[in-house]
Amino acid sequence: MSVVETITEQSLELREATTRYINITCKSRETGEPFDFGGYTVQTHLTFGVKRQYVPTAIIDNVISYKIPAEASLGARSGIAETRIFKGEDVFEVYRFNITVRKADKPDTAPNE
Repeated sequence: MSVVETITEQSLELREATTRYINITCKSRETGEPFDFGGYTVQTHLTFGVKRQYVPTAIIDNVISYKIPAEASLGARSGIAETRIFKGEDVFEVYRFNITVRKADKPDTAPNE
């Protein structure tokens, strides 16, 4: 199976300044078996307006995991989360979220005392 076959693009909606945990399970389309990420590295890049950042991304068995931090979407209306994997000189986009950010009345990122 080619990694390219795992590419997916999806819409995601979140409330401004809230945390979101993302877990992407990758399986072979041919066999339905868990995808073997042996020898691959992974990265996820977030874009919310002018804010751009890489977030720590992990591969655990056949699951890619990362967190969209609350501060990333503060003041934004939309964003993109793009996960790519690398093996040797090859680069593959695995998953892309097109994010709609819904405005929060009180976009607190810490408890109000």
